[in-house]
Amino acid sequence: PRIARLIVGASNWAGAWAIRPDGRPLRAVVPNGENQRVKAIQVGMNMVMFAMLGDYKADQMHIQSLLERMGGNDK
Repeated sequence: PRIARLIVGASNWAGAWAIRPDGRPLRAVVPNGENQRVKAIQVGMNMVMFAMLGDYKADQMHIQSLLERMGGNDK
């Protein structure tokens, strides 16, 4: 399988991820505020999953529990 060795983006993801020891954000995110921080965290989680598992979306074993956790399972 082909695996990306480099991920490039136009956003400061690390700045959005940075938190103080008390759990508050270290940096403001502009122009979209907290919505932008949430998106940065989602990108980070996808990067970690991709780095650990390669094409994790092709693995359907855990799709049911992932959908339930995301609230996207309309049974």
